[in-house]
Amino acid sequence: MRLLMVAANTFTELIRDKALLGLLAFAVIVIAISGAFGMISAGEEVKFIIDISLPAMLLFGVLISVLGGTNLVYREMERKTIYTLVSRPVRRWEFVVGKYVGIVMLLGVSIIGMSMFFLGYLYLFGGRPGVPLLQAIVMVFLEVMVVTAIALLMSTMTSPMLGAIVTFTLFVFGHWTEQLQVLSNEIGNRFLSLLFRAMYLLLPNLENFNVRAEAAHYISVAWARVGIAGLWGLAYSALAIMLAAAVFEKRSF
Repeated sequence: MRLLMVAANTFTELIRDKALLGLLAFAVIVIAISGAFGMISAGEEVKFIIDISLPAMLLFGVLISVLGGTNLVYREMERKTIYTLVSRPVRRWEFVVGKYVGIVMLLGVSIIGMSMFFLGYLYLFGGRPGVPLLQAIVMVFLEVMVVTAIALLMSTMTSPMLGAIVTFTLFVFGHWTEQLQVLSNEIGNRFLSLLFRAMYLLLPNLENFNVRAEAAHYISVAWARVGIAGLWGLAYSALAIMLAAAVFEKRSF
């Protein structure tokens, strides 16, 4: 119950944040504009809308998780409410996990809202909702969950600005991890090879969640792939949250 109370409070606080609501509004505008650009390419409207909308949903979901997640702990410290929270019978790990659950709830609502607008808009142009699009949307949510866990970890370790930069950098490099493995195998320098190998093992492989190209061509992937990606995402997120809780336990207020 304590954990759920923290989650509900976090959700309520974030949903009132005008900056995050602005990001959602901008995401809807981008999806709407994609239809106008799609009409330029006769016969390619549906594919163009999918090609623009799915990455837009991912990008704005990541921005919400980065801006919201990296500020969660700092905001409590700035308002001095952290002293009240840690003095109550709320364990510090419950506080961290509750914060994570709260922002994931917000992201779930945001992605559902963007998805409903996207699918409805797509239908107006003759597109049809289907399994490939559902799989792509689920993968977007799973990827954003992982990024949110990293953002929350950063919020317990550093300032919001630096945390946001590091988190977004990891998000970008998370789509390049396969190239790091190739470099580690092909580069002649042993030190750099070990460095690239370590980066490959430590960085989240976010390409696990990328089925947007298949969705644009209405090609379904195996649900086993979605399940494996989901389990990997949950495991990576759990590890990041455990580290965040451990760091938060050591902090003095």
